Amino acid sequence: MEKLNSIFRMEYGKDKLLERDTSPEGNTPLISSRGTNNGIVGFVDKEPSYKNVINVPRTGTICYAFFQENSCCINSDSIVLIPKKEFTKEEMIFITLLIRKQIFKYNYGRKVTPDRLGNTEIPTKFPKYIYEKRKIDFSKMKFKITSNKIELYNRKWKEFEYSKIFNIERGYYNKRPEEIGKLNFVSASMFNNGVTDRIDFSVVEKIYSGNCVIIVNNGHAGEAFYQKQDFTCSHDVNIIRLKDKEINIFISFFLIPLFKKEKYRFNYGRKWRFDRMLKNIIKLPVNENGKPDWDFMEDYIKSLPYSKVLIN
Repeated sequence: MEKLNSIFRMEYGKDKLLERDTSPEGNTPLISSRGTNNGIVGFVDKEPSYKNVINVPRTGTICYAFFQENSCCINSDSIVLIPKKEFTKEEMIFITLLIRKQIFKYNYGRKVTPDRLGNTEIPTKFPKYIYEKRKIDFSKMKFKITSNKIELYNRKWKEFEYSKIFNIERGYYNKRPEEIGKLNFVSASMFNNGVTDRIDFSVVEKIYSGNCVIIVNNGHAGEAFYQKQDFTCSHDVNIIRLKDKEINIFISFFLIPLFKKEKYRFNYGRKWRFDRMLKNIIKLPVNENGKPDWDFMEDYIKSLPYSKVLIN
């Protein structure tokens, strides 16, 4: 084990640019404290400050690190880890993931700093599997995928109230137990499919059956994830199923981006609680009877490139 400050030099990002400083003509990625798109908020017309480094956000999505392989600018709301020795791309990505595992140590009251982060110990004897190039064997996947492109916008769409087409269930007021086990504990997170712990069945009061979508209603309100397996959860999520059909992973992946489009309506002061969700409106493609065309939604997702991986 080695401390991060023994293998990286740490500094605050050199740039102090805003999202409004980006432009379509810019060539240099601007990295900020965002938990998506590898931290990129846009492109700027400026000489890059960094390359082959790790950025660790200290605000926003705190400690959700990204490896920046290409030349970029990094804002001062991130700590930049500059290698003191040469690492391969695979090793840098592996270290990045180890840093993300430290998220639980930090929050808005306890921010990540170079000193705190630098004292984090990680193994530097890297496992062999990180260098392997893994391939998915599609021939073993036994379900039909259409090869024909399906048009999304040449159809009739209609607005529906959530309560009319979804069965919505409140999450349960579980306290986070100490006992580690095999049952997924889903809570208010935007990472790891919403799973924040794995706990023992013996200490769980309520278990929800899998094959559903959960929507975060507090904190990262509007984040949504498909849950394949049985799970338990906190009251910070609501559980979504269909009223007139059993949901599946393909329909779920059609709906999830639509759920996430509602994020801008909610924040820490205005949570997406159960009663509000019942009255929300969603626009969906419909069949000739004017009802949600679940079969079309399923077929559309199946027609997309790489959709076979969803069955894995």
